[in-house]
Amino acid sequence: MDTARVILVLLLIFVLPGCGGYGNGTKHTPAPALSFSPESTSKPQRFEQNRNMFLGSPFHTGYAGSPPVEKTEAAFVDTGAPVMGSPAFVGNRVFITSMNGYLFCINMEKTPSVVWKCRIGHKAVTTPAADGDGNIYAGSQDKYFYKVSSSGKVVGKFLTEGPIASSACILSDNNIVFSSMDGNVYCLNPDLALQWKFPINHKDLEIMSSPAADRQDNIYIGSDDGNIYSLDKSGKLRWKFSAGDAVVSSPLYDGEDGIYAGCVNGSFFCLSTEGKLKWKFTAQGSVESSPVMTKDNLIVFGSRDGNIYAFDTAGNLKWKYHADGEIDASASSDNEGGVYAATEEGWVFAISAKGEIRWKIKPGGSVFSSPAAYKGKCVIGSEDGKVYFTGR
Repeated sequence: MDTARVILVLLLIFVLPGCGGYGNGTKHTPAPALSFSPESTSKPQRFEQNRNMFLGSPFHTGYAGSPPVEKTEAAFVDTGAPVMGSPAFVGNRVFITSMNGYLFCINMEKTPSVVWKCRIGHKAVTTPAADGDGNIYAGSQDKYFYKVSSSGKVVGKFLTEGPIASSACILSDNNIVFSSMDGNVYCLNPDLALQWKFPINHKDLEIMSSPAADRQDNIYIGSDDGNIYSLDKSGKLRWKFSAGDAVVSSPLYDGEDGIYAGCVNGSFFCLSTEGKLKWKFTAQGSVESSPVMTKDNLIVFGSRDGNIYAFDTAGNLKWKYHADGEIDASASSDNEGGVYAATEEGWVFAISAKGEIRWKIKPGGSVFSSPAAYKGKCVIGSEDGKVYFTGR
């Protein structure tokens, strides 16, 4: 796989000292329990309006019905350590992890402020997932998968045999699926009791891809062993597809019969839900960005060749935008088909549904976190330790 990305992530996970504190001495007070809408864990439709897990829903569409984001001066919250995971949202709350080992709950209304922070091990790079009862789930470098209450208290944890870089997917039965660098895919119930685990890799091969799920709760995940796997909801192997090299991109399900994922050799695949190749595209650089889907049914992903690509579901290139920088972060989209993407160098781009630049900003350090469009704002985690907010 791409050695630069692996070295950076592993250095951040295993070498960076833990940091304490956040944001310019900002203080926080305990908050009442959150009220979560029951729709947040309902059977997924093609485009869910919530973003309560990685890329919004089990499908990984990256869409939450946000109006287009207008550029404003970026406000921020300082977490005190690099932010590698992407944000998840419930109501006006943002949930995001930091490399100092904290899970943050941030109120994004008006001036963003920390509601609470909760220690989840030593370092964390995953995107949290929220269930319909107000609980937050996230894995950590310390090998534990954590359950945190809506008031910011650890109420359970489950020990795997390796660090966790995979973000969790909550299925329609409320079971939670994620992978560990021990080479296993795990399924836990909401009380963190093991339902099953499936061995994909030996321990010398990591799983950095995050699982997606379809309407039947079939699971799709990539692996460093060069395969894309599908498991049924009981953890049995349905099929595997050889991509030819490591797959760190997390799959997208298009709501019908398409599974999309990229590979570090530059290949981008569209498969059927039965694992048959429908079409393939080869970029000039590694594809580690996870694909997303716009309201116009365009499949959008970035590459380390510096381009953001948009294909229709039949495999026709509709547009590409050259961002002049390597792209690792996944994109997101708004309710007019606009796309938000970021380069490793820290530039964040707003691109129209036709592939034309609307605006760009460089708020801080490198960006590996998905710039997420939500309720008219774009929320951006940065390697400089800050979570930035632009929009009205």
